[in-house]
Amino acid sequence: MSTDFEMDVGGGHPSIDRYCRHLSENSPHPIVVVEGADHVVRYVNPAFARLVGEERENLVGRPFAEAVPEGAENGCLALLDRVRLSGQPEILAEQEHNTRDRPRPVFWSYSVWELVGEDDLPAVALIQVTDATEIALFRRQASAVNEALVISSIQQHELAESEKSLAEELKAGVEARDRFLAVLSHELRNPLAAIQNAVTLAARSGATADLEWSRDVTARQLKNFSHLIDDLLDVSRISQGKIRLRKELIDAGPVIEHAAETVKPLIEARRHDLRISLASTRLWVEADATRLEQMLVNLLANAAKYTPPGGRIDLVAGIEGGEFVCRVRDDGVGIAPELLPRMFDMFTQADRSLARSEGGLGIGLSLVRSLAGLHGGGVSAASDGLDKGSEFTLRLPAPSAQPARPSGSAAKPERPAIRGAEILVVDDNKDAALGMARLLQLTGHRVRVAHDGPDALASARERPPEVVILDIGLPGMDGYEVASRLRQDAATRESLIVAVTGYGEEQNRARALASGFDHHLVKPVEFARLLAVMAGVAPTA
Repeated sequence: MSTDFEMDVGGGHPSIDRYCRHLSENSPHPIVVVEGADHVVRYVNPAFARLVGEERENLVGRPFAEAVPEGAENGCLALLDRVRLSGQPEILAEQEHNTRDRPRPVFWSYSVWELVGEDDLPAVALIQVTDATEIALFRRQASAVNEALVISSIQQHELAESEKSLAEELKAGVEARDRFLAVLSHELRNPLAAIQNAVTLAARSGATADLEWSRDVTARQLKNFSHLIDDLLDVSRISQGKIRLRKELIDAGPVIEHAAETVKPLIEARRHDLRISLASTRLWVEADATRLEQMLVNLLANAAKYTPPGGRIDLVAGIEGGEFVCRVRDDGVGIAPELLPRMFDMFTQADRSLARSEGGLGIGLSLVRSLAGLHGGGVSAASDGLDKGSEFTLRLPAPSAQPARPSGSAAKPERPAIRGAEILVVDDNKDAALGMARLLQLTGHRVRVAHDGPDALASARERPPEVVILDIGLPGMDGYEVASRLRQDAATRESLIVAVTGYGEEQNRARALASGFDHHLVKPVEFARLLAVMAGVAPTA
């Protein structure tokens, strides 16, 4: 079995001599021949030696798994076993492995044939190795590009769907805004019309009854205006996280009574029977009294608006399981089942069988929910359906034990009201300034008026006032600067300075007090409240 290959490769097998002499030595394709169950390497051509980076004599005579571990680890041994048993050629395509510290992935393809010896028994297997790295990397890149294209297509589809959804949301938002503005216009024009009629009647009639009616209508509609504006501003403040509660331990009873007084004109106008039932003479609750009243007013007003004339409204309050619970029930038009889940959504408003004029802006219940949430409580709605009435339940945290009297609840000592004081009214709105001046003069005060900052300072220097009623939004020099300068002047350093302004945000109040104001009141201000502030028996804001 001696051949010319024997001295070169350590072989001597006739199959090697027969198939490999002229073909393998000069082939550019790496070739290796193995023998037996252990696949001992009997021959490698120069191309294979170059491929694995070894000398030929270091490979021949060693098992394939030992001589070429990078190939054996990728399924080639199993392939050799299959071919040895079946006698059928096989191909193992593009197996990735790291070889001889190469810096990038290497891919080999294996083609294996069984070589039959002279005695017609399986003898050896010939392996042709193809370096498929470039092809494999190209396929990988093509696959990555295809995957990227698929992902891009999916993303484009998702983007198109998202844009479609966004467009629908924007359209719905614009429609909701337009509906809201239309209702807001309606809500503003109604009280304006009532005030206009009252003013016209007062101008044309000298009858005492007509004058009293005109006065009552104007006062009532001004309260409606104030309530509407407060609700709108509160919605904005809550959405921006600017609401700051002043929670304390309070008795809810007086707050409930005050809320009922606030909605009394609406209740009486519709001839409703309002019944209030308190489970205890004192109902202590951890709450901001102003915000609690606001929630109760909105719930009562909502019941009144959606209860036909002559209907009944019940307010029942008590302590249940560590909570202050207030239920407002009515026998009105009720709520459709499909509307119940959305009753507290912003601008949600249904016809509910009443005229649109009774519907309001659709923000009252949303405001109740937001304020209740800020208190750590909640509000819910229930109804058996249309024309079967409704019930709204407000829940707020209550103290674990109901005290006899909350801490710090002692009444503050009253100061005597200011009589015959020298007062300076500063407001760039001439009607507002002159109207305030006339009211103050009716109560026995001496009043001067200025319409801008420089005039106010000049008037104060000429005759120092005891009280300054000062608007903040003045042209040129604003009220903050005017107040600061008055505080710097020895003649007006001790004057009582009251802001009466349309700027009602918390930061406006804080800035006003820091600038030298003693009190911060938001327009429109009830005259009785202003007098109480001047007398020192009302809070600063």
